[in-house]
Amino acid sequence: MGGDGSQITLQPVRTEDVAGLKGELGCSFAVEGETLLVAMADVDDENRATGAINNNGYGEQVMGEQLGGFSALEPDGGTFSGKGMVLTIETGADALDGPNTEEVTKAATMTANRADGASRIYDGEWTCGP
Repeated sequence: MGGDGSQITLQPVRTEDVAGLKGELGCSFAVEGETLLVAMADVDDENRATGAINNNGYGEQVMGEQLGGFSALEPDGGTFSGKGMVLTIETGADALDGPNTEEVTKAATMTANRADGASRIYDGEWTCGP
């Protein structure tokens, strides 16, 4: 999608969008409770995360650009690319207060860049865990 000067419009990820993802642990980026990116990875330093987005109604898979598996995914987010779209997650330094669980949630920013030059910044939360 894109190339026509339209704004990037990521929609909430659907069940069918994440059906092909593999990994032992996962993370998600959400804005006001709406999940815009789901990423999964194994605990393996030679592994890349895979992710899923809903790009204006089209489920798309994205691939993590860095090695490191879940250990790289959890603390910093990372960069994902696929089908003319690059998504970069940047996390805040501190975990947000929340329920005492195995999940860790941080304030985060996701920048979506499309190959035609369109760009959009989303402010939200990066949550990782089992």
